[in-house]
Amino acid sequence: MPLAKVERKEQIRQHIEGKIHVSVPHLCALFSVSEATIRRDLEELEAEKLIKRTHGGASPITPPSRQSEVNRRRYECEEEKEAIARSAAELIEDGDTIFLGSGSSIQALTKYLREKKNLTVITNSLPVVNELVHFNNAKVIVTGGWLRKSELSLLGHITEKSLEELRADKVILGSEAIHPDQGLTNSYLPETRTDRAIIKLSARVIILVDHSKFNKVKPAYWAPIDIIDTVVCDWKVPQTAINALERRRIRVLVANREA
Repeated sequence: MPLAKVERKEQIRQHIEGKIHVSVPHLCALFSVSEATIRRDLEELEAEKLIKRTHGGASPITPPSRQSEVNRRRYECEEEKEAIARSAAELIEDGDTIFLGSGSSIQALTKYLREKKNLTVITNSLPVVNELVHFNNAKVIVTGGWLRKSELSLLGHITEKSLEELRADKVILGSEAIHPDQGLTNSYLPETRTDRAIIKLSARVIILVDHSKFNKVKPAYWAPIDIIDTVVCDWKVPQTAINALERRRIRVLVANREA
């Protein structure tokens, strides 16, 4: 059921608070209303001095003083990440139990899950939890653990022990780097143990990566390429890189720019 206008405007204000910029298309997808409706809401919120209109969207009146790394990255390759998120949402079915990891591409995915029915979402990401707070269609399980402030994600022994008690139909993660021979790597060694615990939840591991992550290797190795069932990427990934993954029997879903 659509939200009443007053409630929708308040949720829009809360969603914008603490972020640098939120786009009109993002808000349309999140609240399932037209661009014209969102633009009117933003104009009214600006007139009430609750937000600031910007090109293509809105920002908070007072910028966040300490921006998390994951929020900063949301605005890198933003168009590609939105397309990846839309395509990844097509892989999720009504009734699924899914694990959603941390990262900007995963956060972009969450708003496209609003139309799914009877989801159970397991996550170690506070931004994902924040996105799902207003969803009535999903049960949410949060792992607990040590807070990595730059990513707003939960890691460590407590997280890993809680994951031992859980299973999922699909695990959906991002990765700082993907290489057909060197596998999946990142820059933060303590995260590798938690990532390895996460991928044990399901035989179906889906990795969301934009073109900037391909054929890169970071210092901390966390999984071989063969654990991946599906890679969802954007149209800028070279065909040679796609072919290298497909030779390893990995399904590659290339997001459509105009989706």
